[in-house]
Amino acid sequence: MITAVNNDTKYQPYAASGVYLKPVMPSHLDTLIIKYNGVLVGSGADTIYAHIGFGQNWTHIAELKMQKNMSSFELSFDMPIPADCINLCFRDSADNWDNNSGRNYTYTIELDAHYGGINV
Repeated sequence: MITAVNNDTKYQPYAASGVYLKPVMPSHLDTLIIKYNGVLVGSGADTIYAHIGFGQNWTHIAELKMQKNMSSFELSFDMPIPADCINLCFRDSADNWDNNSGRNYTYTIELDAHYGGINV
């Protein structure tokens, strides 16, 4: 299992907000690793949940509890469906949200030739 996260902001557009995705250019076949040490962690959150949706319309929404590590929270999961993007936001146990000032954290997903340009 890959645990290191590339901190290069060229490939990690939300690094300044404490949000990282591995692999940096994911496909729908990948196991994704999310690392979060954003504003909620800075505010002392003891628990973080990743709120995840797929495609432009946020289909297959899931909310998953993240594992606490030294100074961040991490989550590993498989893509449940082929989608052109993954959308993320985060909340703590007190229901405080980090949604990138209403823009969410969105990453493009590469689709292979089998799925073509499916938009979910």
